[in-house]
Amino acid sequence: MYNVSRDTIIRDSQVASAITAIGMTSPEAKSDILSGKTRLSRKYLMELAAGPEDDVAEVAARLEDGTFGSWKASAHAPKGEMASVGSDTEDTPQWERVFGRITDDFNKELWKISKNDDTVAVRKALRLYIGMLEDLYGNI
Repeated sequence: MYNVSRDTIIRDSQVASAITAIGMTSPEAKSDILSGKTRLSRKYLMELAAGPEDDVAEVAARLEDGTFGSWKASAHAPKGEMASVGSDTEDTPQWERVFGRITDDFNKELWKISKNDDTVAVRKALRLYIGMLEDLYGNI
């Protein structure tokens, strides 16, 4: 119906499960994730869903108190994975701060456009943009 594979549905289910589990501990953290205020990678959320419940509770608490960005480099965070983007701490690499600002701006503009314009056209443009990002990622 939505032209996606079975594996995509399974991955999306894992992501949703992690967000729901975070919301059980901290509705505020869940709201921040869903609104785009806090960004967690899909891979990180899938790993979180497969891990111990204690990890979910710790992530939720750190998201709520604003210390998650400093925690991402710990042993609990997936190695090499950008768990949170755009946290402007001294130890945050410059590329991550730049990507965070770009992502924040893009997210704000996308929400403005999607509220006022043809949703189908916005989704089509977004899909093209995602394709360009995937091409860029593949060439790195």
